[in-house]
Amino acid sequence: YAKLSLNDKELDESEKVYKLILDSHPKNYMALIKLANISLLRGDKEKMESILNELISTYPDVMEPKLLKAWHLYGEKKLNSIEPIFADISTAKKMNNMSYLELMASVSIDLQKISSATVFIRKILEVDPKNQKGLFLSAVAQMSDGNVSGAISGFKKILASYPNNVMARLMLTKGLLLNSNIAAAKIHVKKLEKVKAMDVEVMK
Repeated sequence: YAKLSLNDKELDESEKVYKLILDSHPKNYMALIKLANISLLRGDKEKMESILNELISTYPDVMEPKLLKAWHLYGEKKLNSIEPIFADISTAKKMNNMSYLELMASVSIDLQKISSATVFIRKILEVDPKNQKGLFLSAVAQMSDGNVSGAISGFKKILASYPNNVMARLMLTKGLLLNSNIAAAKIHVKKLEKVKAMDVEVMK
């Protein structure tokens, strides 16, 4: 129930439930992680960081609080502060965590460390060859490395299975424009405009 409330952003109600859990189980780290999430949704970054830092100190070998802090740092583009967070976690544990793999692939791409990104992406796709995020990151990495034609093929592959993936269509359009394929790019621009119009209609 509390998880549903958090997803619905019924923050006050969710917070009460998680605090009740902590009254009975003060060291329940998942409840503390949810409270950190609530603080983030409220814009209280200081409280979120306080909760997460306490969790990381108490449970140095647990991935979840470190991942939440790391994704927050990624959103703030503090890229070089991310990897040290996981220093206490074994390589095997990290490389079997999909969220960690996606995070570090994204960080590596942003830092133009494409060879490192490829290692993380390859691991994602070994686990799930049709993983939508893994396929997207693979195509983005190719584009960042100057392989625009390869990236275009990658984004087309994603859209063949996931036609509603707006980010893949945006990146495909960018790739087509870079390859001076204006006619094909216009087709995807029209599809994007249609999606935007539908979103506006839903919001009315």
